[in-house]
Amino acid sequence: MKTYPALAFEHKDESGVYIGEFDVWCQDLDEAILFANKDGSKPDKKKAKEIFLREEKNLSDILKERYGDDAIQNYRPSEWFKTCNLVDVEISEEKFKELLNND
Repeated sequence: MKTYPALAFEHKDESGVYIGEFDVWCQDLDEAILFANKDGSKPDKKKAKEIFLREEKNLSDILKERYGDDAIQNYRPSEWFKTCNLVDVEISEEKFKELLNND
């Protein structure tokens, strides 16, 4: 089975425990929040971090514009980086294609 390189937010104190959707911890990479390059190459951690933080700010700006300062935002990579490291992982071809389709 073909695999692709990706990045996941792994808990600093618990190897194999990742941040999944809706800020829950998971051990299955298919449930984890992942970052992969469209061309299947190995992602750069520094660039990925910049993208995550930029997306967080953009979403925050949109939510504030639409719903005011009290808007609730659960997508918080800036908080995730306090308890997690971006780690290299391998994902299945099926998961890789799913990520591409959701982009």
